[in-house]
Amino acid sequence: MKILAAAQHPGGINAIIPPLEILIQNDADVLMLTHDRVPKLDKNTLIPYSSTNGRLNSELNLENIDLIMVGPSIVDGTEPSIDKKVVRMAMEQGIPSLMVLDNWNNLDQKMDYANGAFGIMPTQVAVMDEHHQNALIDMDFPAEHITVTGGTQFDKLPDVLSAFTPEDYARIRDEIGIQQGALTFFYAGNAFQRNKDSHGYWDLDNIEILGDAVAKNPILEVITKLHPRMTPGSVKEITDYMADHGRGRMHFVTTGKPTDFVLSSDLTITPGSTIGLEAAYMNAPVISIQPDLKGEDELARLTQTKLIPYAFSTGEAKQLIGRVVDAEFRNGMRKKLTTFTTDGKATERVVELAYKTANVKI
Repeated sequence: MKILAAAQHPGGINAIIPPLEILIQNDADVLMLTHDRVPKLDKNTLIPYSSTNGRLNSELNLENIDLIMVGPSIVDGTEPSIDKKVVRMAMEQGIPSLMVLDNWNNLDQKMDYANGAFGIMPTQVAVMDEHHQNALIDMDFPAEHITVTGGTQFDKLPDVLSAFTPEDYARIRDEIGIQQGALTFFYAGNAFQRNKDSHGYWDLDNIEILGDAVAKNPILEVITKLHPRMTPGSVKEITDYMADHGRGRMHFVTTGKPTDFVLSSDLTITPGSTIGLEAAYMNAPVISIQPDLKGEDELARLTQTKLIPYAFSTGEAKQLIGRVVDAEFRNGMRKKLTTFTTDGKATERVVELAYKTANVKI
């Protein structure tokens, strides 16, 4: 089977890498179009890829392609992401296409939905669960184009959790400079400064809330990792604030696995990063703070179902931070998350769906 894959940003890339790994092992011929980063396989080999730098030749040769597989991307401006361009080409040329959604948020942008119509219509869309499915159906997306598979990028989290040792915990905290016995929060940022007017806040607003908490609690330390596409200017504003107000207990990291920081901390805090979902799947306490929120709650799958605590104002956020310092409160959070699990078979289901969509027998 010959597959052309496309994804422009990390979330979409992470959603399609697991099934592509299996398909390559099954002798599928795969080429990935991307420009955000080179996706690596577990065995330190590369999925064959071509860098588009966001541009795509309208005369891309799709001859003999059995399947288009894409991960969704959200881009600024009016230029469509490469995954949308490839799906449109597939639609025009009658080639089966499969989109693997990476999480529940921003469906309108991922599906190019506006004015009651979809700009793209993949042959099949693999979604996380029934909540995801119903959200698309409520937008009048045809139910026959939707298959519930689970989230491929979450399949290995139980293994990540079981492999994490007390030695890993101590080593990671020591490398960051966390004091022994410190109460530690991990902030996973993904709220961009350029979106403050439309969203109501950005990461610096949350960092200031955490800086206030650090000033009031002498044993509290904060690890911060920002989205990889955060602009240098925004990063500088945040790191300058941490240097000036963090009392040496606000730590900025640029490398390392987010799951390691989740498991090395007492609590994960995020506005709407997928890292919050990863924490929840590993039964690690997580909260969402989105002060002065406008528009979509990007962790609605967890907040609206009351699986995690959340705050949508500065005052509520400060009160919530005051509560989560209590270990018993965090233990109660863990109990709520026991129902939020993965069976580890999403990748297997997407692989089966890929063969079915391409009408190729296994």
